Amino acid sequence: MHNELHKISGTLILLVLFLPLCIYSQDFSVSPMIEIPGNNENFDISSSWDTWPDSYLCWINELDSVYTVYLKQLSPVSGDNLIVASDSSIKKNPRFAGGGNGIRIAWQAKEDDRWQVYARNYLQDQFGEPELILDSLENDPQLSLSNNRIAWINDGNLYLRTLGSDPSADMLLDSGNCSSPELLKSDSDLYLEILYVKNISDSLKVCYVKYNEYTDPKYKYTCLSNGPLSDHPKFGTETGIAFQTKINDIWKCAYGWPESIDPVMTENGNCNFQHPALFTYAIPTSSGAATTPYFLAFDTDSIAGNREIFIQPLVYWGEEPAMNLSDSPGDDRKPLVTFLSTNDSQFVSIFWEHEENGKTDIWYAKSPFSDGAGIRDGQGNPAVFHLVQNYPNPFNPRTTIEYVLEEDSHVKITVCNLLGQEVQILANSYKSAGTHRQIFDAAGLFSGVYYCRLTSGDHMQTIAMVLLK
Repeated sequence: MHNELHKISGTLILLVLFLPLCIYSQDFSVSPMIEIPGNNENFDISSSWDTWPDSYLCWINELDSVYTVYLKQLSPVSGDNLIVASDSSIKKNPRFAGGGNGIRIAWQAKEDDRWQVYARNYLQDQFGEPELILDSLENDPQLSLSNNRIAWINDGNLYLRTLGSDPSADMLLDSGNCSSPELLKSDSDLYLEILYVKNISDSLKVCYVKYNEYTDPKYKYTCLSNGPLSDHPKFGTETGIAFQTKINDIWKCAYGWPESIDPVMTENGNCNFQHPALFTYAIPTSSGAATTPYFLAFDTDSIAGNREIFIQPLVYWGEEPAMNLSDSPGDDRKPLVTFLSTNDSQFVSIFWEHEENGKTDIWYAKSPFSDGAGIRDGQGNPAVFHLVQNYPNPFNPRTTIEYVLEEDSHVKITVCNLLGQEVQILANSYKSAGTHRQIFDAAGLFSGVYYCRLTSGDHMQTIAMVLLK
């Protein structure tokens, strides 16, 4: 095994060989998710908040030259494998997003050497009619989908369209040598973020564009990578970004926040770390305690010459040793990370493609999400009512607010400005006991300090949040 993986201690090796493995209170168990006949690959999953608490998986199945787009609900209950589209035309790159009319599944289809893009809505257990969105494209459109937009490549140009708008309103976002667009799924009419790759002077760079209706200029372009070759940019589950970059003939993972000047690089020197997926979360503990705010999942070389899924915990003081999650024969690649939720439990889950003996399936690993277990009051006792500091903070424009209830009760969460004026009501409903999360989207607000107040029964708590644009 390469030098980096030799760093794993004997204890960690035992954890790798005998699953479940443990990473800072997260215990992952591995099992197949999709094993129906044919090859099951090229999948997408709902991200953390776009359809919460519902989670979905969509993928392509190829069997006897018939290509089928499937949709499956993962949580809170496991649903059937639903057929979205099925015929002999080559299909690839299914994409999934939420929206005002249920959820939306889009995919590419190739007929007569031309690419098309179709979409269907799914609402209340019913599919809408297929809609032809793009037609007669000569090149692979490399589709990306958000809640409100699609992005695609045509002749190396990057285009945007607001869903439901006239094609004449399509926007040319960047021209020439563009590829691999990745929209932030939770966009709005007034806000979007997109990552993509652009060939600049024979060097592949990861680029980032943010649109905010309330800033000047409204569109801000940034080049995020400094190396000669970067690829596969992805947004994290809640915040942050990750991509792979080649340095001294070795693929490394870069991660961080899109507006930071220099992303952090993994420290691998021999193994190739590729297809990174960033999972960000905050495990609240007693004040000042060290926690694991995020981890990377990626595929990498193994001692047997195949590819494996690894996890690298990223703690405040640096990187922990990478650990083998898949640990199986065959090739495991292209991980994606999300939350799964049941009525009484939450899980962090990693999905990937597993190829063995000429067949490709979709595997996954899940772990109980143990965030609430670490919350303590000033005396070290479990807290019965707690409003966790928002994460990230400062933020722009979205942040996660987390709170724990000791019992079922009515909850009201409000956000006020420095003058005490209420600017947004985030929640005002009955909630069950346990840990809850709420996204605060401040896209339409000005920079400054805002106060979040949680009221539940006789309890009230306030935190200060800093919006920095």
